[in-house]
Amino acid sequence: MTETQTQPHHPTSAAPPPVLAGGRYVVGAEIAGGGMGIVYAARDTHLDRDVAVKVLRPEQAGRPGAAERFAEEARIAARLQHPGVAPVHDLGTLADGRPFLAMKLIRGRTLADLLHERPAAAADLPRFLTVFEAICQAVGYAHSKGVIHRDLKPGNVMVGAFGEVQVMDWGLAKVLTASRERERPEAEDDPNATAAHSPVSELPVTPADRTQAGSLLGTPAYMPPEQAAGQIDRIDRRADVFALGALLCELLTGNPPYAGNREAVKAMAVIGHLQPAFDRLPGCGADPELVALCRGCLAVEPADRPTDGTAVAAAVAAHAAGVADRLRAAEVGRAAAMAREAEQRKRRRVQLAWLASVAAAAGLVGIGLWERSNLLAARRQEEATRVATDQAAVRGVLDTAEAALRADRLAEATTALTAATDRLAGAGTADLSDRLTVLTRDRDMVRVLDDITESRWTKLGPQALFDHTEAVGRYPGVFRGYGVDVAGDPEVAASRVRAAVVSERLLAGLGEWFFMAPTTPGLATVLDRLDPDPQRVEIRAAVAAGDTDRLYKLLQAVDGGRLPPWFVAGLAQTPIGRTTGIIIDFLSGILDSSWHAHPTAYPVAVVLAAQPLAFIDESDIGRMITTINWTDSKIGWCRIAVALRPGSAAGHFFYGCALSEKGRWEEVVSQFEMSAGNGPVAGGS
Repeated sequence: MTETQTQPHHPTSAAPPPVLAGGRYVVGAEIAGGGMGIVYAARDTHLDRDVAVKVLRPEQAGRPGAAERFAEEARIAARLQHPGVAPVHDLGTLADGRPFLAMKLIRGRTLADLLHERPAAAADLPRFLTVFEAICQAVGYAHSKGVIHRDLKPGNVMVGAFGEVQVMDWGLAKVLTASRERERPEAEDDPNATAAHSPVSELPVTPADRTQAGSLLGTPAYMPPEQAAGQIDRIDRRADVFALGALLCELLTGNPPYAGNREAVKAMAVIGHLQPAFDRLPGCGADPELVALCRGCLAVEPADRPTDGTAVAAAVAAHAAGVADRLRAAEVGRAAAMAREAEQRKRRRVQLAWLASVAAAAGLVGIGLWERSNLLAARRQEEATRVATDQAAVRGVLDTAEAALRADRLAEATTALTAATDRLAGAGTADLSDRLTVLTRDRDMVRVLDDITESRWTKLGPQALFDHTEAVGRYPGVFRGYGVDVAGDPEVAASRVRAAVVSERLLAGLGEWFFMAPTTPGLATVLDRLDPDPQRVEIRAAVAAGDTDRLYKLLQAVDGGRLPPWFVAGLAQTPIGRTTGIIIDFLSGILDSSWHAHPTAYPVAVVLAAQPLAFIDESDIGRMITTINWTDSKIGWCRIAVALRPGSAAGHFFYGCALSEKGRWEEVVSQFEMSAGNGPVAGGS
């Protein structure tokens, strides 16, 4: 919640307004409230002006470090001398020891209110982009002073009555060290500190659009993965850049990147599940460079985002300048076109006058032939232009489909392929038709591989172990149908995979097949050609030979974060990784490292959802055994799997199994129904 606003506000505390010593400030009604403080309208009697007074909440007063954090907010805001940051006038202490700060009273409305009132997401976009650029400039200034905000959201931005824009609520801000781009480590007694690598749990949380104090630092709906996962050592200026991207996403599409109930939003924030947002962006109608900027800011990896707020502001300013240039060029073009049209009309009058004299001598037949010839030529030109335009549009849509397939975004690829099919009817050429056929076949192949994965995770054998028989039986025919015969020439099969748009998914499918049936003739040879890493080749050889001792020794040197996610997930299904249906402790570190390196990898997430003991940290196993509720941990991984792939039959199935251990039977039934609706139903006893 922002510090100051003039809109109607429901009090968040039953306590009466505080009385400040000295009589300088006369405190009035509460105007805003957040997790740490309450804001009141007040009158500064010394300078005869309206101000806002923010006071630490009574229930926060006894929390270790809360008062110091509150005072730190005042000091940070005071050092940011920028029009986009509300000036701080005073810092003091109440009679009961709670700190307060006095600041400028902003007369305006929150950006959240203004966005909520839009009739459509695209309404008044130029105005909101101007506001967004001002936010980026304020944040960029803070970054230049070594300060990161860590809770940027529409509710923390005020738009004044005269268009001024101010970034509010610096209560979670941090000052970066001078020597590096990282924030200083949190104090051990900081109530807002978040432990690194915190697993998703069943802890109660506040609504997704409210800052969470004491459990999660920031607002999950606008939060980068490293912040949501509590990876404090990775949080720097680019965490704010992600939040700016989340703001831009809401400006363009009407929603922040993550949406849903509080549990779903937390889970999606931890893993950086941005696919729904990326699916919405192409249809928002905004210029491609704005969409590209938004996607860049929302990159899962910090290194892939713009460096700071100034860089984002510069990109927005460049876009605005480009729009202005295009408008000027269009105006000049219209003026030139009007001049050409006037000249053409003049020429036509002269031509008609001349033709009239010719017609008088030669008759009207010649005129009719001339006009018909010109009309046919014009129609042919129009048709050629239309076909060329349609073909260019089809190529663009096919490019989008190919990029989506390479990035494993099936929904986006399907939308683009449908659009290409519709447009191809009027602009068909052999090359475009062939390309559409290839991309559609690739999309269908990925769908089949996904279906095999889901089926193997939801089939149980008589000992409650997963039954892979049906999946293993499907793989040979599926790959042969695509032109990959592992029993034939291995180089031919490998070349076919390398040439495919979806080569990474094909490789993952072959790898999954191998770990379920490692003695399949020719399969290991094809994989060794496609994935020639010496360490992985040696591991596959040990798996194929059933050499458990050798496999143990090889895995001791493995860094899970450097392995492909499909390879890690496959290891969990080898004999060494299947003991009475759970992953043994030896592999837990590999899985943990893999997930933190690839937080959006569904294969690893679904393994963790299936195996509740996979999150053990062997370096601290005693503490974790006594403090972690394994069922809660498993529920967390199930939520992540479902968030990564909402249509996951396996994710919903495991979610239902975990909830049954909690006795939450209505939710169990719901999850099993979704599992049955999304794919194969679990069988066996």
